[in-house]
Amino acid sequence: MQAIHDLDPALAITRMRSMDEILRVSVAPKRASMLLFSVFAGMALVMAAIGVFGVMSYTVNLRAREMGIRMALGARAREVRRLVLRQGLLQAGIGVGIGVLGSLWLTRVMTCVSAVLLATAAIACYVPARRATRVDPLVVLRTE
Repeated sequence: MQAIHDLDPALAITRMRSMDEILRVSVAPKRASMLLFSVFAGMALVMAAIGVFGVMSYTVNLRAREMGIRMALGARAREVRRLVLRQGLLQAGIGVGIGVLGSLWLTRVMTCVSAVLLATAAIACYVPARRATRVDPLVVLRTE
């Protein structure tokens, strides 16, 4: 500030800031908006995972007798797990495919988001699939 005053004593300098500070202040609203958007996106992802988990758990409960029969007839746990995972991931894959086709005009970020959603669906499907393999065929067949 003294150097500027030495060059031109009539120049009034009221507030001097660094370029970093100016940049930080100028992007603060956008940064806050992106943080809020990220929080809501995370909440939506959690709700989607809960929804997929709920639907797949309901499906496994409805098909418990079928899975018990399959296991009684010799199906391995891996095959039953694959059956449930395939059903859940097929539905998630169709949804992601429609989303990707509908968002081709957006940036590559949507592809990354789709991959995260597909991975979330896979994890949400895996728990009911694993539970389906732990069904005791005798218990299921005796309930009805």
